[in-house]
Amino acid sequence: PSSPEAALESDYVLHLHAIALLAQWRDARAYAPLLALLQLPSEQLDALFGDYLSVVVGRALASVSGGDLDPIRALALDPAVDTYAREAALEALVVCAFEGDLDRETLVAELRALGEKEIAALPAKPDFGDEAQLMPTWVVSRLSDVADQELWPLVEAWFKAGYLDAEVLDSEECRAALFSSFEERRDEALSVGVGYITDAADAIAQWVLESAQANGDGDEGEVLHRADEGSFAREMPKVGRNDPCPCNSGKKYKKCCGREDGKPTTVQS
Repeated sequence: PSSPEAALESDYVLHLHAIALLAQWRDARAYAPLLALLQLPSEQLDALFGDYLSVVVGRALASVSGGDLDPIRALALDPAVDTYAREAALEALVVCAFEGDLDRETLVAELRALGEKEIAALPAKPDFGDEAQLMPTWVVSRLSDVADQELWPLVEAWFKAGYLDAEVLDSEECRAALFSSFEERRDEALSVGVGYITDAADAIAQWVLESAQANGDGDEGEVLHRADEGSFAREMPKVGRNDPCPCNSGKKYKKCCGREDGKPTTVQS
């Protein structure tokens, strides 16, 4: 289209398919533009990406980085950047560690330092309705991807102090992850495609599937068949993270089917 305004329509997804293709091709020319997009104000990011930001963008960012990870680190550290864009940057770093292109111990140290910094900035009683205060939760989620059981006492203390949003990150699931080996988590993640994007169709199919499941009509076989056929038609609009979840739970999408692990939860008492 001649006007970029079309990209703000809820059913416009051509730019999202382009990102997946550029990631598949490992086209480093997409790196700087994607980094620039992720620094847009939150409302624009939500309109442009919706739930795609949490499902595909981190992997795409890693895929086009060409091993130049300092700009991703800077994005993750910048408090002026949208919280979910920062989380996508953290995912990109984890993907690079899974793929063997970032030293795991270095990443663990960086994540721990970021977590401690973000927690120090929290008020005594965090309000997780403020997205910026969710950042420690995302950091710990990524630590559970790459760290080991030695970190559990610290993470447990953060849970008990109320620094982490239990609606987004379950403490028992986090503990179980930390007590499993990095190799197990890495191999499982890579086996389900949580690595560099090598097939744009698979990346798009995963995004469509997660949204279909949120809408209560997710048929994995049908979605994957459509991907194999080369049909990327998406029958529902992009879901904004602050929109009501399509599954009718009454929660916002980001705290239900849009959770980091894709599993809706019940509110813990």
